[in-house]
Amino acid sequence: MTKQEFLQRLEQLLADLPYEERDSAMTYYREYLEEAGPENEQAVLADLGSPEQLAAQIHATAGAPMGRRTWSPPPRPGSHRVERILVVVLIALVAAPLLLGILGGVFGFAVAGVVMALVGLVCTVLSLFQIAAAGMDALLLAGISLAVLGLGIVWSGGVWVLLRAAFGWLRRGFAKMERWINE
Repeated sequence: MTKQEFLQRLEQLLADLPYEERDSAMTYYREYLEEAGPENEQAVLADLGSPEQLAAQIHATAGAPMGRRTWSPPPRPGSHRVERILVVVLIALVAAPLLLGILGGVFGFAVAGVVMALVGLVCTVLSLFQIAAAGMDALLLAGISLAVLGLGIVWSGGVWVLLRAAFGWLRRGFAKMERWINE
């Protein structure tokens, strides 16, 4: 049985629950199966048991005996969508100054890493030209320049890794927010 078949059968078995309880249970198990991923889908479905068993457990916790119909009005299409969009907009307005400050700081760190690498590279090249004139002082400058170059490269790499992780987190967060708005 596939994830879709399982969820469709479960939804049919939960049709006698009030809309809010049914929607809450379906959202929970849909997200649970999505988080497990396609590679673990069959193992998770086996752990959950059959849709009939799961529906019986949900009915037991919901307090409505299985098979007894309770009436709940169907939701109006898009009734919560406007409210949810307003909530997201308000959160964005409150969080924007903080996020802009963090973004500016990360940009500053990225620029500092690139500048550090460039300064190290330029000083290394210049110190190599000064070896004949300054001798050991030029070698000291070359060593320090190489250290700054290495530090700049490592710094930039660290910022790059952090940015990739942050954008992955943001992408997943926006996908969840979009699903929440469209529910």
